[in-house]
Amino acid sequence: MTVMLLLLTLNFASYSQSTENAQTPSANSVKKSEKQGYQTLLNNGRYISRGFHFGMNLGHTMIAKRNAGTVGFNFAWVIDHTLELGIAGKGFISTPKPDSDLYNYDYFYSGGYGGLYLAGNIFGSKPINISIPVTVGWGGVAYAPTHYDDYIENYHPDKVCSFFVVEPGLDIQFNMTRGFRLSVGVSYRYTSDIYMVFNNNSNQNIIRNKSLNGFNTNIKFKFGRF
Repeated sequence: MTVMLLLLTLNFASYSQSTENAQTPSANSVKKSEKQGYQTLLNNGRYISRGFHFGMNLGHTMIAKRNAGTVGFNFAWVIDHTLELGIAGKGFISTPKPDSDLYNYDYFYSGGYGGLYLAGNIFGSKPINISIPVTVGWGGVAYAPTHYDDYIENYHPDKVCSFFVVEPGLDIQFNMTRGFRLSVGVSYRYTSDIYMVFNNNSNQNIIRNKSLNGFNTNIKFKFGRF
């Protein structure tokens, strides 16, 4: 009888302990539960991928009604296949043309600009997707002859002007491989007013104030982890 009572007591104690353990969550499970239940405005607890890319681009634009070629670069941090944040720069050079006000010497426009680069990608993980980039920054343009001599250098030096620029765009992107992306697109360059005059006391403008505003066609090559 005593043995049976002892066994019943041990069984009851064991059952009570197992019930208590089952009802009391472990520290790890509590932390895991709290982590899963913690929500944020940006990612709501889900994993966000991070990458980067370095890009080069070639293009065509019009500068003061002249054909011009462009070449540029950008470096960006890629967040969740959707947002790109970095820096960008672009240079341009126009075709030369004789200037009747400067003794028919051939003159051309050249310059560049750069600054903050932002882009939003739509369906960025798909083989074909859309990107909406924008560059905001500062730049400069020069009006220069194709060759120099003492007369030009002394009496008609290069004319230069700085400007503020905003350039939004729209690209169609092709994910060629996991580390290479090709895109084609268009952008529009808005600049502050350009002010350059001849130095012959005529105050005649060399270029119209809005002559740098215009469309660009671009082809871009991006390398990195998207």
